[in-house]
Formats: sequence, structure tokens, C-alpha cells
Amino acid sequence: MTDLFLLTAVLLIAGICQLGLGISRKEQKVQSLLVQSETNATRAREVAAQLAAALAEVSRLSPLAEMSEAAAAAQHVVEELRGRLQELEGKSATGKITVDELERRIAALKESAKQAELLTIDLGKAKTERQRLLNEIARLTAELQAASTERQRLAPEIQTLRAELAAAVAKNADLVIFANQASESRDRSDAAFALYRSSQGALSQELLGFNGKMDRVVFIFDGSGSMKDDGRWEHTRATMRAWLRALPVREAAVIVFNDTVRTVPEGDQLLPLTAANLKMLEEALEKTSPDGNTNTLAALERAYTFAPIDAIVLVTDGKPEDPGKVKRFVKSIRKRYPDTRIHAVALGEYFDKDFGGLLKDIAAETGGAFIGR
Repeated sequence: MTDLFLLTAVLLIAGICQLGLGISRKEQKVQSLLVQSETNATRAREVAAQLAAALAEVSRLSPLAEMSEAAAAAQHVVEELRGRLQELEGKSATGKITVDELERRIAALKESAKQAELLTIDLGKAKTERQRLLNEIARLTAELQAASTERQRLAPEIQTLRAELAAAVAKNADLVIFANQASESRDRSDAAFALYRSSQGALSQELLGFNGKMDRVVFIFDGSGSMKDDGRWEHTRATMRAWLRALPVREAAVIVFNDTVRTVPEGDQLLPLTAANLKMLEEALEKTSPDGNTNTLAALERAYTFAPIDAIVLVTDGKPEDPGKVKRFVKSIRKRYPDTRIHAVALGEYFDKDFGGLLKDIAAETGGAFIGR
């Protein structure tokens, strides 16, 4: 359809060009006639002038009768020439009108030719776009064919993978059943462990001298370099394992400090004291090697991020660098958490006034117990 339309436009332009050529030829012929008529008129005027001169000469030389006949003949010739002149002038006027009309037609045809040329350009663009789309369709068709071929090639492999996936799903279902059974078994173990700790915890707490409620507890252990002396670190790890199992604690966290503070768990939520979590807390001390100084203040500040808590058990063998800051912090934080007791356990030279006195003051300030070992 587009090619037929383009051919029609080309033929139209050719016809317009041929018509313009014919009009140009006619215009040239008219101009030639006009020139010829103008020449004839000029010639007629010259003849009339010669005739008038001849008549004047005849009148002067001939008798009257002869002069009359000659004048009549000359007058006839003049009238004939005037008629020819008017005819030529009429043809000239008609030719001029025809030329004006032809000029208008030529202008209209030129405008039509311009429009046809623009239409031809648009058709050329449309043909180019059509060819581009055909090329794009051919490319996409080739890609589709390639994808179909690849799909056929991969079909056996996909079938194999589906079979393997089905087998894996079936195996996973068996593992889920096993995991559920293991979870039920662990829950029964945790329940038995909690029952044991509940029945023995109160007695152990009384024997250790820790007063007050101990459901939610943070244990703080000194991990500074001095804890290497006299087997204090080994004694501390054994003590912690015994306390975590014996005391009636339901939720707990462990803090080990020296120049820095390390916490298990790392957030601000206590761990329920299940058998699995108990092992995690014990490993916090197993992986620690005592070193550095005693930053007791930082450890106490970290402990209170778990608030509300029932108690803090602080185990240390030395005084901090600035005991006054520790006392002021405890006195201030006591106003926010009046129900939290600090139980201070002093190792080594707890009878030292500065060291033992600081721990006694902290315990007394919060209503906790002081134990020297």
C-alpha cells in the first residue's frame, strides 16, 4: 500500500513537470505573436505615412479627378490597414489575458509540486521506519527461536532438578519431624532443669547470703590482670558455674570487664536461663584471659542497661582507679532503680579499707550483701 502511494506521488510530480513545460511553450508562442503583431502595427503605421505622402504628391501633380480616385484608393488602403491593426491589437490583449491566467495556473501547479515533494519525503521516512520495524521483528524472532532451542536443551536438566527438589523436600519434611521431636525433648529438659533450680535455688541463696529477689540478675566478673594471681580466675569460673545452676535465677546476663566491657548477650535483653543459654553464659568466662586494669564504673553502667533487674552480683579483686566516681554513680542510679540490689563479692585482700570499704558501701547503699573470700 505504501509503495503504491509513493509511485502515485512520483507520477503526479512528473505530470506536473510536463504540464509546466507545455505551458512554458505556449507562453513563448503567445509572446512571439505579440511581437509579430507589434511589428505589423508598426509596419502599418509606416505604410499609412508613406500613403499620405503619396496622396499629397498626387494632389500636387495630378488633375482633380485622378487625385480623387487615388485619394479614395488610398483611403481604402488606410481603412484596411486600420482594421488589421485593431485585429492585431485585440489579439495582443487576448494573449495578455491568457498569459496572466497561465501564470496563475503555473503558480498553483508549483505549489502542488511542493506539497507533493513534501509528501514524498514523508513517504520516504515512513518507508525507512517500516524497514527498521521489519528488521526489529526479524531480530526478536531470531532471539525467540534461540530461546526456544535453549529451553528444549535444558528441559531434561530441569526435569532432573525437579526430581531432586522433590526428594529434598521429602527429606526436609523428615528433618522437620526430627527437629520437632528434638525441640519437645529439649523443652522437657529445660522444664526439668527449671524445676530443679526452683526447688534448690531458695536454699542456695540463703546459704550464700544473697538477700532479696533474684529472678532477673546481671553477673559482673573482674577480668583484669590481677585475677591471674593465686588461682582467682579459675576459682571465679567455678563459682559462676555453681551460682548459675544453684541460684533461683530465671533470666541473666554476664559482664566481663577490665579496661573494656564485654557482655553476653550483646543487646539489652536478658537471656532466659535454659540449658543452652546457660552454656553460652559459661563460655563467656571460658574464652576470657585476664588482662588490663579494673574499670568497675563502666561495668556497672552497662549492667543497668538491662534494667529493670532484681540484682547485680559484682565479683572483683581490686578497687577501681576512682572509687569516688563509683560511689556517686551508685547513689545516683539508686534513685531511678531503688529495687535493684548490688551484692559485692571481694576476692583477695578484701580487708583493705579502700577496697573492702568501697564494696561494703556499695552493698549497703543498695540493700545488698557483702561477701569476702
